[in-house]
Amino acid sequence: MKRTILLILACLWGCSAMSDHSAQVKQPADAVPFPQELQMVPVTPVKVLRIPLGQTFKITLPSNPTTGYSWQLATEPDSAIVTTEGREYRPETPVRSGSGGHEVWTFKACGKGRTAVTLQYVRPWEKGQSPANTNRFEFIVLGSE
Repeated sequence: MKRTILLILACLWGCSAMSDHSAQVKQPADAVPFPQELQMVPVTPVKVLRIPLGQTFKITLPSNPTTGYSWQLATEPDSAIVTTEGREYRPETPVRSGSGGHEVWTFKACGKGRTAVTLQYVRPWEKGQSPANTNRFEFIVLGSE
C-alpha cells in the first residue's frame, strides 16, 4: 500500500528524474515522466505522459466489478501513434466478497506524435447515465534517440 501511494505521488508531482528524455524534448509543464505502470487515483485532471517509441506501458485504475462498474474507452487513441493492447482485472489480495481491485489497461507506443484516450467508469448497461469517474490521458510518443 505504501509503495502504491508513493508511486501515485511521484506520478502526480512530475518526478522528472525518472525520464532521461525530458532534457531533449520540450514538453508541456503538466507532462508526467514515463513510468512502466502508472497507477491513477480517481478524480484527477488530464494526465500528459511522455512515452518512448516502441514502449508498451500500462495504466492502472481502481475498480470494483461487484458494483457493476468497469472502465470503458470513451475515446480511443490514434492507432498510428498508440494502440490499445488489452485490459485485465487484478483483485485486491486477499480476495474477499465485494472487495475491489484494479483494472490494468495496456497500450503500446507505435508511432511518433501526440494522441489522447479517455476512460470512463460506467455500468455498461446504463445508457445515457453520467460516468461515475472519467480519466483523460494525453500521450506524447517520443522518437528514437
